[in-house]
Amino acid sequence: MPATAARKPAPRASKPKEASSAGQKTRDLILDTAERLFAERGFFGVSVRDITDAAETRLASVNYHFGTKEDLFKAVVERRFREIDADRQERFAALEPALKRMTRREIVEAVADIFMVPILDRVTTGEPGWAAYAQIVAHGCNVKMWATGILASVLDPAARDFIALLARAYPKASDHTLYCAYELMIGGMSHALGQNGRLDTLSAGKYRSTDLAAIYPTARRFVVGGMMAACEAKQD
Repeated sequence: MPATAARKPAPRASKPKEASSAGQKTRDLILDTAERLFAERGFFGVSVRDITDAAETRLASVNYHFGTKEDLFKAVVERRFREIDADRQERFAALEPALKRMTRREIVEAVADIFMVPILDRVTTGEPGWAAYAQIVAHGCNVKMWATGILASVLDPAARDFIALLARAYPKASDHTLYCAYELMIGGMSHALGQNGRLDTLSAGKYRSTDLAAIYPTARRFVVGGMMAACEAKQD
């Protein structure tokens, strides 16, 4: 399927069970609190009790609005992903008319930009929820339970769009090469999105892992060069 073929946007999360504004406020508070704690400690480092204590709400509220802890985690990821996915779909559609005139490098650069820029634009606004979301996705991509489970169900349709776009630049590349190139791009990008502080310690504080705007040009060159080298190499 062409990368820019029509695809339904990511599904909206299920409507809150409680229609009142108070119920929606509680639901949003739980999501905001869970997002922050999952980003700080990871999924396994946070209990439902931790979330409700921090949100100063009842334990039953999580069960009422979301169900299980896994369902809450999925709702946290889906909430911001819907906005990211809509932005990416617009960028895919805008790119389609120019694809036939673009060089391979330009198409591969578009793969990197369409993946990263929608997140980067929002993280750099300073709204803490977006930085937390980026960390959650970055961590989740490296945990098999989430990469092949909850996150896969949310992220896979968009991932296939990127792989299909990469195939437009390298139609003779094997499927295995294309999948690996995409996954390794995600590895590099998610490491940056994780903002884990290693850049800070390695540079003795000269550079910051939270400065994604400064990191992205280097990350872009790195992943673009890597994807092109992989796709242009002779098959073993």
